[in-house]
Amino acid sequence: MNTNGGSLAVPDVLAALRDDNYRMGNCQVVAYDPTRTDVFGDHFLYNVLYKQCLESRPGAKWGILPDSFCGMTNLSADAICAYLSTRKIIVMAVDDPSVPLGYSVTGFAYPTVFVGSQPATPDPSPRAMIGAHVYFRSYWGTPEIRVLSMLGLAYFFTTYNLVAIHGQRYSANTLTARFLSQFGFQDTGLLPRFLGHHDGQIRDCALSTLLREDFVEYVIEQLLTLA
Repeated sequence: MNTNGGSLAVPDVLAALRDDNYRMGNCQVVAYDPTRTDVFGDHFLYNVLYKQCLESRPGAKWGILPDSFCGMTNLSADAICAYLSTRKIIVMAVDDPSVPLGYSVTGFAYPTVFVGSQPATPDPSPRAMIGAHVYFRSYWGTPEIRVLSMLGLAYFFTTYNLVAIHGQRYSANTLTARFLSQFGFQDTGLLPRFLGHHDGQIRDCALSTLLREDFVEYVIEQLLTLA
């Protein structure tokens, strides 16, 4: 398939997911808005996101924070929540009327760096981004995670007019590489001694890339299985 500068040569299935408000069944991706305490409750960044990162790897002092925030050497609540407050976070949610918010949070994702024109400018030209994602232990390996990942990636591609999404991780984090490969991510290189670690070491960074046309092909295949 050919994106021809970002305009798909096939029916834009990503726009269709956008028009459905990034919802599929009981799964939905929602843009975090700190002013919407009716939706997210109070102190969402700490009470939900930070705490669940800690609880997702019992027995480890920092839970899944080291891999989830690779490159950050300060994993304290103050540091992580301050950082997240500057990001455009999307929340991965599964309907659950039994909990106070009415949904369970399975994880979250956000852009870290944009390549090309910045989203805040009126320039409509295509851009790329480096993104980050986190999923909590209780949903690891579930069908909901795959659906929410697809919706989240579609959100980023459509919202920011992306031609590619790039990722970086500690090179030893092979679980993330395997998980992302199903959506079309491919490892593209290695930066030796690039990412800081809370233990004081500088570790190797593995790079990966998802091209828009490859992701569109994945989405089409997934939607055909539901037809």
